[in-house]
Amino acid sequence: MIFNVLWTILLGVIGGIVSSLIVSRVFVIQGEYQQQLTFVAHILKKVNYISAYLQSAKAIFEVSYDQNLEIKREMQEKGYRTEMEYYAVHRDKDWIKKSDVLDLFKKEIDNTAKTINSEMADSHVEDKTMIKLLHDIMEYTHEVSSVKELSFKSIESFTKTEQSLHERYDKCVKASGKTLCGLIVKDKLMIILFSLIVILLIGTIVTGLLKI
Repeated sequence: MIFNVLWTILLGVIGGIVSSLIVSRVFVIQGEYQQQLTFVAHILKKVNYISAYLQSAKAIFEVSYDQNLEIKREMQEKGYRTEMEYYAVHRDKDWIKKSDVLDLFKKEIDNTAKTINSEMADSHVEDKTMIKLLHDIMEYTHEVSSVKELSFKSIESFTKTEQSLHERYDKCVKASGKTLCGLIVKDKLMIILFSLIVILLIGTIVTGLLKI
């Protein structure tokens, strides 16, 4: 009688320890995976900064194009022979060179790209899908910073790439539950704990059937 009581208490204690270890390990795995997702999200926010400067540069191109059309129209209407003559008549306006504004945007883009590459060098991402995503983000920032002069064509290309990077991250988030389950099942400590539970379960069933 005393043996059965002690045996029951022992099984309860072992079961409690094993279950607490399992819960703790699950939280650790979940936390580590969430940190990886958070890091990639942080990097993508900086990619958004680059995207904002690119869209601003695109707006400058559009405004400049419309302005050039307006200048040509007015020159034809009023008979101005050169653009210098046009600017002389409109000297009261605050003219800003398009190239100066674009150079300023390009400088900010390059600085952001350097920051992204510096932060990714210290990343601790282990998920293969996110590692590939970070690699492609690094290539994207390299391509953006390597362009000497921004253009409509290059901005459109960079915008498509940036959208693709965000879509791939969204897929990682949507598949996070499935990925997390896979990490838990493949974890070495979890395998040991699950095996211990199975052994205890089989031992309990066998001893019950044999009435030991």
